[in-house]
Amino acid sequence: MDTIRINCIIGTQYCDIDANEMECAGHKGPCFELVQDSVVLGTICKTVEGVYIIIGHTELSRDDIDAIGEQIDAELSSF
Repeated sequence: MDTIRINCIIGTQYCDIDANEMECAGHKGPCFELVQDSVVLGTICKTVEGVYIIIGHTELSRDDIDAIGEQIDAELSSF
């Protein structure tokens, strides 16, 4: 799987986000670059504890990252 389409609410706004799977050096879990309307929102990686963390800077909140991670996990488990 290369891209997962995420539909979520960030802040108070409904968003369509593409989660593009990518390699991140030093991270064992799956990593995804989050893109909305051709703008990169940040990169998240899943830790061995099962929690997604942000790599680098983002304006996404912890709640946003958790919600996006849940949707990614649901999509991955369907394959």
